[in-house]
Amino acid sequence: PSYQDAAVTPYVTSLGNQFKGLYNKRGRGYPDIAAQGQLFQTVWNGTIRRLDGTSASTPAAAAILSLVNDSLLAAGKRPLGFLNLWLYKRGYKAFTDVLSGAATGCGTSGFPAVKGWDAVTGFGTPSQSRGFELFMKTISLDQDP
Repeated sequence: PSYQDAAVTPYVTSLGNQFKGLYNKRGRGYPDIAAQGQLFQTVWNGTIRRLDGTSASTPAAAAILSLVNDSLLAAGKRPLGFLNLWLYKRGYKAFTDVLSGAATGCGTSGFPAVKGWDAVTGFGTPSQSRGFELFMKTISLDQDP
């Protein structure tokens, strides 16, 4: 989508021919955001277990966004809806950029994490305090995110 162009196009261009044929250069860039997803302590059927991966990080990111929704509602503002337009315009500032690492696979070194948007962590991990502040400043009752 066009709202991703300013963030995703420079990253794809920086890859050159690396990973040629392994992804769609013209498709939607993903992920939009990420979260730490390793060594989470969870309770499953009454038993404490360790959980890693998307099964850990997705609920963590959703929980932070739920807390932001709670704050917005308490301030008399409407809850968040579709976040991507806001995220790619100014919302990325509410995330902690991940600057190292890679998403290895397909017999390659993997897409690298870099400054700004990347195919490993998107804009990074949610920062609850920066997220609250930015949401409260930029989202009003009569304005789309």
